[in-house]
Amino acid sequence: MSDSSGPREWTCRQFRRAVLALPDPRFVPSRLRQHAEQCADCRVWAEQAAELESALGQLRVPPSSGGKARLLAQLRPASGTVPSSLRYSPPMPSRFPGRQWRLRAWLITAGALAAAAVVVGIYAGGSGSGPQPEAAHSGVSYPFLEQLVAHDVALARASTAGQRLQALSALADTVAQETQALARIASPEELRELVRWYDKVVERGLIQQAEEWAAQMQTERERQQLLEMAGRLAATAQATENLLDTVPPHAQLVLRQLAQTAREGEHKIKRLSGT
Repeated sequence: MSDSSGPREWTCRQFRRAVLALPDPRFVPSRLRQHAEQCADCRVWAEQAAELESALGQLRVPPSSGGKARLLAQLRPASGTVPSSLRYSPPMPSRFPGRQWRLRAWLITAGALAAAAVVVGIYAGGSGSGPQPEAAHSGVSYPFLEQLVAHDVALARASTAGQRLQALSALADTVAQETQALARIASPEELRELVRWYDKVVERGLIQQAEEWAAQMQTERERQQLLEMAGRLAATAQATENLLDTVPPHAQLVLRQLAQTAREGEHKIKRLSGT
């Protein structure tokens, strides 16, 4: 399909948001390439986005019989859509053991990877007082993205309920910590997007897995593992509440939501442990 739009003046922020919205950022249309040719920082940023797309394409995505499409619709934020690179395409039927869990694990991390695009926009798009263009030009990687990919690998490799519980708890910690770190510089919508994904990781990932764990729990050690997860959520809630007096008013409201999700998750898991 040919690009029929006329020339347009693109700011760096507009350019980067437009690239993130593309079906595949490795293929940039001419109207966007024109800006990249004139802006060295955006050219480097676009190259990093293309490298990330290639890396995501190499991740192992488990087969599905159709459940992914339904669950993905539930996870999709009300204000937007999941990037095309994460959309569902019907695969061949699978006999893979543990298929349903791996499907859910991939979707949870896919949602967090979508939230990662928000972080890229904050750091690289000039929102607030974030890193200056020199940082983008230096080829610095985004640790948050690397951590999310590592969590995806851990979830894919998890073969026991305990391993899955640990991996999901680590994923929730990572999203919460990144949200806390960005609270002073991110826009209200950017923060809300991150907190929406935190809610889904906790409610549709960690809590559901804790319920399965509790149903088969037999030893005190297993009960203590649940209490450890509850303790991590409590620590997240406390750390978030401690930030409230140090962030802008718009961030306070969003951080309170994150803290509330963590507190509710803590209480639910404690109840599951019999405490």
